[in-house]
Amino acid sequence: MTAFRDNTGYFNYQAVQTEFRANNLFHQLTLRAGYTFSKTLDNVSEIFSTGGAGSTTSTAQNPFNISGAEYSLSGLDFPNSFSLTLVEEIPVFKGQHGFAGHVLGGWSLSGSYIWESGQTFTPIDALFASPATQGGTAAGDFFDSGFLGQFGSSDARPFRGSSSAPVDSVGIFQGDACTLFANPANPANAGAPLCAGGTTNQTLISLNNINQTANQSATGLDTKTYNPVAVSNKQVRYIANTGIAQSVFGTPFGNVPRGDGRDAPLNYLNASVTKMVKFTERASFELRFSALNAFNHANFTTVDPNIENAGNGLFGSAFALPQFTSTSIPGSNLAASRRFYFGGVFRF
Repeated sequence: MTAFRDNTGYFNYQAVQTEFRANNLFHQLTLRAGYTFSKTLDNVSEIFSTGGAGSTTSTAQNPFNISGAEYSLSGLDFPNSFSLTLVEEIPVFKGQHGFAGHVLGGWSLSGSYIWESGQTFTPIDALFASPATQGGTAAGDFFDSGFLGQFGSSDARPFRGSSSAPVDSVGIFQGDACTLFANPANPANAGAPLCAGGTTNQTLISLNNINQTANQSATGLDTKTYNPVAVSNKQVRYIANTGIAQSVFGTPFGNVPRGDGRDAPLNYLNASVTKMVKFTERASFELRFSALNAFNHANFTTVDPNIENAGNGLFGSAFALPQFTSTSIPGSNLAASRRFYFGGVFRF
């Protein structure tokens, strides 16, 4: 067998960039604003997988089709990006003459603001698309554990339900759900409602409801009494890539493109108020009050791309919902909560 390594990655970036600058406008305002509208397409965004937003998985779903099947929104695609910086020197009492001048003069405001579209992520099917011998339900060996063990992430993608359905809604065929959750080979599960119709039942049910029910109970999913919730294709965004799904869609490869989902946007304002007190031409004192993330907006670090976690209700590990990492502010679930700083400097 001959093995080879080749650089087959390519990308396409198109954008409209605008900028407005004003220096010392009306002798008091310096401002710079920029807006970029862009679209970035590629067939791979990074050599390594992030396991979250961006380059969720760096390997192709089908290694024999790395062009059209993988060409989609890049992990570096941020279609809307707006930034604003300004410094406003309050024009009153600039000379700071007398007591009133020292109190009311020397004030200035400054700030920087960024709003940017969230990063794309690729929904992945880390378990269900594996062969039954490896804990999944698929019949083939297209997504084998040996390959995943070498490269460290699943490259299987789900099938499309409806783009208008909630982004975290996932359906699964009941026959495969029976195999995965109820273990029909166990006599104790005989007659379980989830296994009605057997392991070939092609009724589409809600995976979100399965996980939600399991997490509401201290003992997990009671397969003897659980009644599945039937859904239609229009009620779920994604359909799990299982053995039955592969048979229904006629392919082991999910038809959801790379970068199909998008993380929460970045919304960040830093603002400062500064007071300058002049004593002489050379001596002065500056007092500064600053607020980082002044809006206290929840700016999360990434997103969970694993459809198996749909509806589990666990913040930080629920499919398609933002999550945080160890880089978060201590004691907070946010990547950056609001912080205040006071400081002063004496110049002479």
